[in-house]
Amino acid sequence: MRSNSLMHILLHKPEEIVQRPELPTSRDIRERAKMAYFRTISVAKQTARDVLSKQTLNIRRVKRAIQPIVDLILEDEMALLGLMTIKNYDEYTSYHSVNVSVYSILLGQRLGLSKKQLGDLGVAALFHDVGKTEIPKRILNKPSKLSDEEWRAMQEHPITAAIALVKLRQVNELTVKAMIVGFEHHLGYDLSGYPKLKRQRPQHPFSRIVSIADCFDAMTSSRVYQKPISSENVLSLMLKKSGKLYDPVLLKLFINTIGVYPLGTLVQLNTGEIGIVLRTNLNPKEILHPQIKLILDANGQDIDGEIIDLAAQEGIFKRTIVKVVDPFDYEVKVSDYFT
Repeated sequence: MRSNSLMHILLHKPEEIVQRPELPTSRDIRERAKMAYFRTISVAKQTARDVLSKQTLNIRRVKRAIQPIVDLILEDEMALLGLMTIKNYDEYTSYHSVNVSVYSILLGQRLGLSKKQLGDLGVAALFHDVGKTEIPKRILNKPSKLSDEEWRAMQEHPITAAIALVKLRQVNELTVKAMIVGFEHHLGYDLSGYPKLKRQRPQHPFSRIVSIADCFDAMTSSRVYQKPISSENVLSLMLKKSGKLYDPVLLKLFINTIGVYPLGTLVQLNTGEIGIVLRTNLNPKEILHPQIKLILDANGQDIDGEIIDLAAQEGIFKRTIVKVVDPFDYEVKVSDYFT
């Protein structure tokens, strides 16, 4: 890992952000991001259909879909994060697979991986849950606790994923990485997860990355059996498992990348105003001070407020975050601000 992997150049001066009438990410990049994101969703859906119909998985199609994602993240690492607030309830698996791929590429980019490595990581991440396709929906969507038999079926999906990828016509370095990630992503940093190994060996670095991305997206998403948990609380829960389930260095880097208040987080300010996080601050020293758009005034009235940077201006914090609030309580559809 490069010694400067936690540091990145600040792309915009704070005062430029305040004056800009649009979102911090340019309109051109946002349009390209939407095209790339939804194209990859379509590919994820087709991949699931291929597994169900026992068709050979088309890894080239996945590679073609992932490459624009890599290009966008290398151009602007925040370009796709807003789209991941959509959290489609009915098509969770496809959206989750793509979101995990995006988060993984984003973390890999911060690690300094090459463009080819990022592409391989993105493909492997997209395939990580392919084994769940064969699990009955009554088990996947069961609102109550799983029986021992149902839990055993769930624990088989990493093995099923590896088997599906073994059947690819062309076995090469990329397909082997995808097999490893599919098999290992629930293994845990300390190998306490599943499937159990007869001969213990460390997780592949890609598996460690995907494990973090998988957990974060799953816990912040709405499911039949759970309401979405706020990003702030999810990161807190994950930190408690640092060194056990998650690589502590990678988890810290992930938090530095997406921020303590990731894109789409609804926050209440010390002024009583409500704002939505549009961009995390690229300066690690300002991780608690993202760029936000004001959407409700102190009286709770809708406003088309300015975009402001909460970082200190001339050593003074004009506004600070008091707490994270639930969008449902304010009838705010977060994804509307990013699509």
